[in-house]
Parts: sequence; structure tokens; C-alpha cells
Amino acid sequence: MAVVRFAAAVLARITGLRVNFNDRWEGTVVMMVPCYTESREGLGATLDSMAASNLRGLHGIIVAVCDGRVIGVGSTESCEDALTSMMTLERTTVYSDYTEYYGNYKGLPMYVVAKHNNAGKRDSQIRVFHLINSGRFGRVDYIFMTDADCYFPEDSVYQLCWRLHAEPDTYASCGDIRVADPNNWLSRGQTYEYFLSQFHSRVAESYFATVTCLPGAFVTITTDVITQDLIDLYSAEPNSLHTAQLLKLGEDRYMTSIFMKLFPLRRAVFIPEAVLHTGVPESSTILKSQRRRWCMSAFHNMFDNLFLPDLFLWTRFGLAYDLITTWLQVAFFLLVFYSITRVVLFGTLLDYISVAAGLGFLLMTALTALIYGRWEVVKYLPHFILLTPILYLVIPLSNAWNAGNVKWGKTRQVSSVASSAAPQSEAGGEAGPRGLGEIVDDDEHESTTDGPRNVYEDMSGARVPRPEPLPAHDSVRIHGHPVAAFVERPQGPRRPSQPEIVIKV
Repeated sequence: MAVVRFAAAVLARITGLRVNFNDRWEGTVVMMVPCYTESREGLGATLDSMAASNLRGLHGIIVAVCDGRVIGVGSTESCEDALTSMMTLERTTVYSDYTEYYGNYKGLPMYVVAKHNNAGKRDSQIRVFHLINSGRFGRVDYIFMTDADCYFPEDSVYQLCWRLHAEPDTYASCGDIRVADPNNWLSRGQTYEYFLSQFHSRVAESYFATVTCLPGAFVTITTDVITQDLIDLYSAEPNSLHTAQLLKLGEDRYMTSIFMKLFPLRRAVFIPEAVLHTGVPESSTILKSQRRRWCMSAFHNMFDNLFLPDLFLWTRFGLAYDLITTWLQVAFFLLVFYSITRVVLFGTLLDYISVAAGLGFLLMTALTALIYGRWEVVKYLPHFILLTPILYLVIPLSNAWNAGNVKWGKTRQVSSVASSAAPQSEAGGEAGPRGLGEIVDDDEHESTTDGPRNVYEDMSGARVPRPEPLPAHDSVRIHGHPVAAFVERPQGPRRPSQPEIVIKV
């Protein structure tokens, strides 16, 4: 299987479809970024990448969703405060459980949804899907999703959108995620691992069939697949440990699984030329917490998808192979370690063959990196070898021990609940919870609900339905396309520090 994936990577490099940068067409892309505890610097890098994107005729709208009013460790302000201070604010609308900010960022229309309570990334995505389907942004063709600690070159978004435009049967495209500034052995080892997982597994899936895990940090989706059926399935409440693993730990992979169920004849593709840089864990504790979520979600999704009635043959074969290797990766690692020990002491022919197979796998990845011009990946091969005991022994055993744990973990740490300068209602109440709290991690600062909510509490505690979107006549047009009311400037001069405030409860 490894040889076949290596061959697919080479063939994709030789025969893969190349982006036509001279191709221009009319369309709108919503660029979504969910936020939680990121710093002003991290948010600014992501927003700058969006604003600097060369969309070549496409029209971009930035949509940021703040998941609660919290302050991350090392930060002095919440994401809501940081975003609203960086954008040119034009109007603020306060709803029962979230605040909407409208304005622009370096010339691009920008829309911020600041949720008053933490409800998770899945809830943030569903809110944006509802906004798109309700016509809040007018006609939208694509939704580009990234994370708030990432940055990317100016052509990346266009490359992802172009592939969807060039191949109508393709519903999603993702690109090459690289480690930003690897500065210790752990992050350098992950650089090699990221390349291995993408340019062997993901390239082969894209070349022969469809990508089975679209990374939420770097993906573009056509809006014609954002249907109510998708939203309903994605909004489901967990009713067992299995569904909790699907819904709570790996929303990106689960969303891809839903796409595979609803649109079995359409494809998701990987584009090596589209590049994004992201931060990775630099301590073994955070790495273990992150991989627990990734691995448990992957296992449960692969098991679910294996029995889908309409699958590409390669997809079903690949899922079965990955499922088996996931079960046996500890045994494989111990076998290789045992064989290396025997080779050093008194090796037999079988021991030499086992060690040669392991080295051949690593060298195939290194050769693929050379073919794609990624010299730094080869340089970090020794760091990856040092990382293998953690990836293939410590983490799998820890996952098995904590198989029933569906909490988020310590990936993003919170220092306090923000005292955000939220608009006041006429009664003098605050538009959301405020005050300082103790230092907590993500396990202690989870949503109090099992999933996205369709009914919310207003400021008096009464349960009210989700607010309806603004009426259609509040929209204006930019570049010939209807865009939501947040780009509409009020008549007469107004200082950016005095935006319009609307209270809706």
C-alpha cells in the first residue's frame, strides 16, 4: 500500500492538473475563521493573509466567529476585543446570545460574530452555514475555512477556488499544510509527519478517488453542498460514546463523512501547490492531547465510513487498510524496534528484511519530498525518527486508556473570562456574561451543552428562538454582487469609535 501511495504521489506531480492563474470568473467567497484564545498577532496574521489574497475577479468577505469571551494564556484581551479594534467598525447588533459587528478590514467587508458563551467550533461553522443559506451575504459560491493561527500566500485561496470552478464534480479542495517556524525537535519531527500524511495518504486519495478528511484549517467548499440535510446531520446531538467521539472530537473529519454520505459521486481533492502555514504543539503534553482527539475521531469515522453503500473502490480499500494499521501500529512499532535490537546483537535474515522495510518506507517519503522540492522535509527526517516512539507507541496506548474521554483537552488554554466592553441594553444590562475567572484549560471551559443550540436564552433568562437574519432590503451591492448590510455606511460623517449600536433580544 505504501508503494502504491508513493506511485500516486509521483504521478500526481507529473500529470496533476495545474492552476490557470489567467482564468477569471465572477463569484463570491466567504473566508471564515473561527477564534477562541488566539492572540492579536495570530489573528492579525490570518486576517492579513485574507486581505492580501489575490482573488482575480472573485469577491471576498471575511467572517470571524469568536467562540465565547475568554482570554488565552499569554494574551491580555479576548478575540472579540482584538478583532473589533483591528477592523473599521460600522455597526454593532446585539442579540440574545451573541453580538454581530459589521465593518471592513483593509478594504474587505468583514463580519464578526462574537458568541457570549463557548459552544465549540462546530457551532461556529453551523452559524455561518445558516447565514450563507439565509442569503445574508447575497449569492455566495465558495466558503474558505481556516484557523486563527494560520497564514498563507496570496494565491492560496484562488488556487482552491479555481479547482472547484474547473471541475464541477468536485465539491471541496484542500492544500498543503506546513509547520510554521519549527524551532524544536518536536515541531521539526511534525514537519516530516505532516508531509508524510499529506503527500502519501491524501495525494493518493485525491488521485484515485476522494479525500476522506478535509482539514478545517485549509479547505474550500462549494456552497451548493451546504444543504439543510448537511446542517441537520452536523447539528445532531450525541447519544452514545461512538457518536460523541464523532461530534465532539473531530468536527472536520465528521463533516467530510457527512459529505461522503450525501454526495457519494462527488469528489474532494488535494492541491499540493496551495500552501498554508500553521502552528503545532511544541510540548509532548499538548501534542498528546491534540492527537488523542485526532486519532479517536479518525478511528470512529473510518469505521463508520467503511460501511457506506456508495463508495469509490479505492476509498473503501484505503479505509480498511488505515483502520487495520491503526489497530496494529503499536505492534508494528514494537516489531521494528525488536528487529533493530536483534540486528545490532545477532541479526537474522528476517530481522534485516524487517528493518529494511521500515527504512524503505522512510526513504520513500524522503524521495517524495525531493520530487516536490521540499528539501527541509528531508533535513528533519532524524527528528521524525526521534518522534516515532511518541507517535506510534505512547499516544496509541494513551488513547486506548482514555478511549471514553470526549473532552477537548489542553490544546488551547484559557487564562480568564474576558471583561469585554460589550454594548449596554437600555435597561443597563450587559449583552453577555462578564467577569474574571481562574486559570482553566479547555477541559474545564467546555460548553455546557452537548452541541449547537437552536434555542437561546435572552438577557432576562427567557428562552427565545434564534434571531432571524436581516431583511433583504438591508443589502447593498459591491462589484455587482449583493452583500450583507454590514458594508452599508451610515449617512453623514461618523467616527470609527462611534459605531451604530442595535439591541435585539
